[in-house]
Amino acid sequence: EREAIIDSLLRLYAGLDSNDHDLFTSAFTNNIEIDLTKVHMGGQPMTTMKGLHENVVPKVLHFLGPFGTSHALSNFRVIKESPDTASVEFTIVAQHWRPGDASEPILPIYYTMSNKYAAKVVRMEGDLWKVQHMQGWSLWALGDPTLL
Repeated sequence: EREAIIDSLLRLYAGLDSNDHDLFTSAFTNNIEIDLTKVHMGGQPMTTMKGLHENVVPKVLHFLGPFGTSHALSNFRVIKESPDTASVEFTIVAQHWRPGDASEPILPIYYTMSNKYAAKVVRMEGDLWKVQHMQGWSLWALGDPTLL
């Protein structure tokens, strides 16, 4: 089950990095809430988003989709709270670059950040788990935040 629980988060970020709407949305419940008020992009805090199609898809996938991104997840800590709920803590290093710059040997403009996250994941059916709530905290950033 641990692998299926973590897979919900891997689907989220694989969908984001590949700009794959179906893969991205398969990671979330429809009533997802993502609290990014402690995540800073260029010193500016972000917001809380509620609702998959009302807020998360347009504010995350449609915004970052055109950019080049690479999200590397690590340090998973899974705590099974009940047969159908789990909490997961993990760390991300996220790289962002302008469309078309990926072919450059050294990215001329980039923004890399590392965040810590805590997620509540719920079993939907069978072995399919989805993210219901997520909160993030900035750890560090490097590069040009005006890119985003």
